[in-house]
Amino acid sequence: MKYLYGGFIVCILPIYSLAQCVSGNCTNGYGKYDFSFAVYEGSFKNGEPDGSGVMDYGGGEKYMGDFVKGKEDGQGLMYRKDGSFETVRYASGKLLHKEKVIITGGNLIVEGCVSGNCIDNLSTLLLPNGDKYIGGFKNNLPHGQGKTLFASGNLAEGIYANGALASGRFKYASGQEFSGSFNEDGTPKTGKYKMSADGDEVNIADNKITTVRNTDEERIQKQAADIAEHKRKFKSCSACHGKGGEKSRMSWKSSKKTYSGTIYDEYEVTTNYGPPQFTQCFVCRGKGEVKR
Repeated sequence: MKYLYGGFIVCILPIYSLAQCVSGNCTNGYGKYDFSFAVYEGSFKNGEPDGSGVMDYGGGEKYMGDFVKGKEDGQGLMYRKDGSFETVRYASGKLLHKEKVIITGGNLIVEGCVSGNCIDNLSTLLLPNGDKYIGGFKNNLPHGQGKTLFASGNLAEGIYANGALASGRFKYASGQEFSGSFNEDGTPKTGKYKMSADGDEVNIADNKITTVRNTDEERIQKQAADIAEHKRKFKSCSACHGKGGEKSRMSWKSSKKTYSGTIYDEYEVTTNYGPPQFTQCFVCRGKGEVKR
């Protein structure tokens, strides 16, 4: 049978049975899936591409953008074998609009930039891992008011400075939220953690806990007892030295290109770095501790 996907007609043969999840969480999370006719890497929901991601058809052809229920749906970029690309907009897998990008005069082109120029104005940048940043830029880095929609379901929004969130809020997919200022490495510095819908809060100043507010005094005493019991049963993880993992930064490339009418000439390739992210330790799974 034939299947229309991303503007390409694909014959679904028995080889499709070889389709498999290559890495990550291909059900509800971030993962990489080989469909036989293409490889998708990005967000998944209910076993289908959903959110931001990249569908790579091979040979230089790929779609980088938004997906909903397994189909292209939203804004993105369509790359061609000859190195050219188009800004496109889909609705339920149907192509609604495309605009050829003509490169002349040595203009700076940022890979993954779907609106604006991702250099010095309000823009939208799709990162290869499925994260999306929407906001201001300065010197090719997120700067000023903006927000990052992470493929994991987390959300960061506020004021960015030189590629990192300086002040604002970071909302975790689990429901917890931190509001305040952040260190240069992206970790919370001074502000308030909202731990639950009941109103539990933890306040920190200059990276130190100052006050803890719980709505139930009895629960505070129980938590203290639980902490003591927890320390008795657990110790710091030696694999990550109690850090729970390590910090990393996503990167993408920008370059200047000229178009001679037949080929694209590329020069002055620059690597840019996005906001810091945290990769959890595989031994303690990000907890920073293991059983004694």
